[in-house]
Amino acid sequence: MFDSLHRELALFERAVQILKLVRENDPVGIRRLSRQSGHEHHETRAALGMLEDEGYIEATPEGAVPTEEAETFLTELDESLDDVSTRIEALASCHLSRSAELTQPPEFTHAKR
Repeated sequence: MFDSLHRELALFERAVQILKLVRENDPVGIRRLSRQSGHEHHETRAALGMLEDEGYIEATPEGAVPTEEAETFLTELDESLDDVSTRIEALASCHLSRSAELTQPPEFTHAKR
């Protein structure tokens, strides 16, 4: 399960990096994006495809250009990441407290007679 989570996170990181480069250099082609990002050509192409499917970029004869949706996404990115971080911290906290409960010896109460 964690392998797929790590793969998805890597794809997301790559897509955000590519989107920021598109915004900074538009219009920009795949070769230039690959060079600037340090990603393989096929990885860059996959990220561009995902970004286009989401409506964050448009392909033009001159290269990729960002859409208005991309600006909205990038503006809200920090807040969205904070929300995800909060959820992960809550999950970890819940797991750690549950683990502590499992390792504690049970308490015995003496009934009053």
